[in-house]
Amino acid sequence: MTYATLLGLVSIPGSIAAPFVAAQDVAAQDVVAQDVPAPQPLRVVVNSTADEVLANDALTLREAIALTNGTLAASDLSTVEASLVTPATAVSQIAFDLGGDGTIRLQSELPAIAQPVEIQGKLAPDGMPLVGITPAAGVAVFRGLTIESDRVTVRELSIYGFTRTSPIGGLSIFDVINFNPGSIPDLRIPANIFIGSQPYNASRPVPTDITLENNWIGIASNGDAAISAFGVYVFQGNNVTIRGNRIADHSGSGILAQVDAEQLQITDNTIERNGFTGISDGIYLQGNVAGTRISDNRIQSNAGSGIYLFKPEGSVTIEGNTLTNNGLLREKAAIFLMGSDHQVMDNQIVDQNGSGVAIAAAPTSRRNLIRGNQFANLNGLSIDLVSQQNTEPYSFATGDGANPRMESFQRRRQTANFGIDAPQFASREFYLSPSGNVILQGTAAPDATIEIYRVTEAVAEGDRGPLNEAIATAQTNAEGEFSIMLSDLQPGDTLSATATHPDSGTSEPAANFVIRSLPPRASTP
Repeated sequence: MTYATLLGLVSIPGSIAAPFVAAQDVAAQDVVAQDVPAPQPLRVVVNSTADEVLANDALTLREAIALTNGTLAASDLSTVEASLVTPATAVSQIAFDLGGDGTIRLQSELPAIAQPVEIQGKLAPDGMPLVGITPAAGVAVFRGLTIESDRVTVRELSIYGFTRTSPIGGLSIFDVINFNPGSIPDLRIPANIFIGSQPYNASRPVPTDITLENNWIGIASNGDAAISAFGVYVFQGNNVTIRGNRIADHSGSGILAQVDAEQLQITDNTIERNGFTGISDGIYLQGNVAGTRISDNRIQSNAGSGIYLFKPEGSVTIEGNTLTNNGLLREKAAIFLMGSDHQVMDNQIVDQNGSGVAIAAAPTSRRNLIRGNQFANLNGLSIDLVSQQNTEPYSFATGDGANPRMESFQRRRQTANFGIDAPQFASREFYLSPSGNVILQGTAAPDATIEIYRVTEAVAEGDRGPLNEAIATAQTNAEGEFSIMLSDLQPGDTLSATATHPDSGTSEPAANFVIRSLPPRASTP
């Protein structure tokens, strides 16, 4: 194998070499990597920030990946380089021993990671990565790390600056607002980390058991200012864990999943300032995402939604996240759902330029549970169930506002969560008893769970929420009636509620009602 092949350079007429290649060109390189027998595990220490494949004193990251892939033999190394390569017991390891500025500046794309490996960077005491990967000055490199193998772990690196600004297939990804990756699965999307193989081949094994942990993605640790296209692009990858990373400052989404991303785990990340010139959402999921869990993340200051699900296959759990100040460029829901059987539980959604959680009616969306969340300072409803009668783009961004009560099967069928009605309370005012208790009564779907919320923000008469704090639950009977006694309420408190039924999902908020004290008893003359 030539050094040019190892460098990943593809000749193009009229140029020396180019890192931008068509999907079919990449496929030829993939076949070479896949045809190589699994090599013996190695531990390789990278001691140079250079980007070359030469038998000298510098063992580079490019050489380390080729060694662990089995496409570069240890016998081709210098004596100094060979001393940095030792056998490993289970899986190959790439470590770093870099002095000074630990930034590796690439001249072209690295070879795809085609064998199991652990790539272990280093962190400073303040948590800043000491090893960075970015394009060289004046060079546009399409992708940072490409992962095609099972059992790959990447930890404690700073990976940033990978992009392409020229139009791709007649499109500029930075100018298209509603870009749909699924319609063109062989289009090569630039990203700091890409998981999967292109062109798409349904018979090709999907990489599994991949972990990205404690990295800075899109952020330079050395003060460089560089624009990245997408952060982590899961094109094909099952049981991918994205944990403890900072993912920020991308032109498009911080995390994008497209074709096959079952059991995707996104947890304890900070995802911020993404999407201002491309897909505007912090996390954008599409394709097979069955079993995906998004939990305990801080998702803030993104251009559009914090989390957007576009025609997904399978259900997603979104739990324990804090979503703050999203929708900075576009009015969108903090969380926008399509599909059925999703669970949105115990999240905090604050300062959103749009609704809190919006659910599309088409494709059919049923049994989506929205429970225990806290909403504040929204430009829309806390929960918005969109109707098929509203098909303008706005409805697929932030929702269509409060629904009237559903009087027909057809109206329900054409509305998200089968148009389950919000609870209707017996009065807009309920009175505290002398003992300080209050009994709330109302109706909703039979056999539904009623979740009562305190509304602490200043609101206008007739408003629905926002659902600031969940405080109690009740159950409706077979006739749809419910009653619950509450204490610890004060005169002037405003409340709202939702209804959740296992066959339909969760409703929009009920019209607000107020707690009053009993008027003083008239004195007897």
